[in-house]
Order: sequence, then structure tokens, then C-alpha cells
Amino acid sequence: KGFAIHWLMPREKRPVESGWTTGPRKSWEYLKQTYKRGYNVGVRLGSPSKIGNEFLTVVDVDIKSTDENHKLEALQAAKRVLGESFRKCPVVFSGRGNGSRHYYCLSREPFKTFNPYASNEEVKVHSPSKRPSKKEIEKLSQTELIGGIRISRAWEISLYSDGRQVVLPPSIHPDSGREYVWKEGTFDLPV
Repeated sequence: KGFAIHWLMPREKRPVESGWTTGPRKSWEYLKQTYKRGYNVGVRLGSPSKIGNEFLTVVDVDIKSTDENHKLEALQAAKRVLGESFRKCPVVFSGRGNGSRHYYCLSREPFKTFNPYASNEEVKVHSPSKRPSKKEIEKLSQTELIGGIRISRAWEISLYSDGRQVVLPPSIHPDSGREYVWKEGTFDLPV
């Protein structure tokens, strides 16, 4: 399909190899030779993943809150970004849960990642894979910090392209332990 895939550490989003943001797409033979049981898999976006005359882009809908209103706000913001493509893009449901997902799109040109929408509200979220920030160390109890609680926006929409990668199914989310999965019937990118 043209995806520039690479291996990620088991139950992590961190690539196995350094320098992953540059260089050519890995061959299928190389990927088979370097695979180790338990690896997660990622895809490099933008320039490395050229599909026809366009470039693979992801609209990341990251919902940290468990509040249904926050989920609805995030999905409405995603619809504003995607327009008519909202129901046509292939979708991966994140292992995080809470409605988080990746919409796979094609762009005419690669671009620098940006966040067009985000909630003004913050929530406490279980995210032990993230190191605590100075703000979190000041605001959270020692018990919360040790338990992996962090402070985050309730939701955020990011557009990913050059210099970014996302996790592909059937990878395991580092915090929840759940699989990333394709939404059925949504994968019809051109060969």
C-alpha cells in the first residue's frame, strides 16, 4: 500500500532503530529479518509513505477524558478537520480507549505537524509511560505520581505528517495493554 513501516519496542511507541525520521522505506525482506516476537509496529508518515502522488497523513483524535461530552467535542472537531472525508478515511481505534482514534488520509504535500483543536479542560489520566512534568510533580500527590497519574488536556486533535509516526494494529498500547484495531470496512486506500 506504500506505508513506510518500522518496528517499535514491545508495548511502546518508541522505534527500535534510531534515526527513523530519515532514510528510505524499509523493504519487506529487511522487516522480516529484523522482526522479534512482541514488537509493536509503526508507520512513518509524510515523505517516507508516498502513495501514488500523495502522502500518508494521520488525523490523531486523542481523548484522555472518560467524559462522554469530551468524546463528542473531540469527534466534532475531527469532523471539522476532515470535512466530507470523515466517514471515508480508514480508522484505527487506539488501544488507549475512550474513543481515541487515527484517521488515515492522503495529502498532496507533506507538512509539519500541528494541532488545530484542543480542549481547554484538563483531566487526570492514567499514563505511566509518560514521565511526570514539573507541573504534575507540583500538582499531584506522590501516590498519584507513583500510580502513573498525569495531567493532560481532556482531548486534542493533531495532524501528523513529516517527522512523525503512529502505531499500527495489532500493536499493544503502552498504558492500557489493549490492542490497536482497524475499524472494519474502512481500509480502501489505493495500491
